[in-house]
Amino acid sequence: MSRFRFRLQDLMKLVESREKERATQLAQAQQAAAMARLHAETLSALRNAGTEQIAAAHGRGTAAGSIQQMSLILEQLEQHHAAAANVLSSAEAEVARLRAAYTTVAQERRVLDKLRERRHDAWRLEQAQQEQKQMDEIASGRHGQKKSSGGSASA
Repeated sequence: MSRFRFRLQDLMKLVESREKERATQLAQAQQAAAMARLHAETLSALRNAGTEQIAAAHGRGTAAGSIQQMSLILEQLEQHHAAAANVLSSAEAEVARLRAAYTTVAQERRVLDKLRERRHDAWRLEQAQQEQKQMDEIASGRHGQKKSSGGSASA
């Protein structure tokens, strides 16, 4: 009985390796996007708190210089938030790109898995047919021996 050999095994290993690499890249990009999201959310919360402080300062009659200083700080927070939003947008786009790449290579691996499985099933069927043929030949050979030995005893 011969051993099963899948001719595309080297390609399958390469695709599996690429799939692992893409999965690692995707996980890293998702982590970076999560950190960027957290940073943007933190800056957004600070900006909202600053806006509330300015509104409260107006209500209390705080000095104009203090309100102006708070407004400048709020503008800087807004700029940092806008930059963080851009970073987040880029990180999410990278996640989407890497997810698509991972999905593609995972599909390639599944196709090769199915092909390997079909080829293995065909090989097993062929092996079973060969074994049956051998057993039939052995059985017919023994049957032929019994006839020939049985025929010489009666003569």
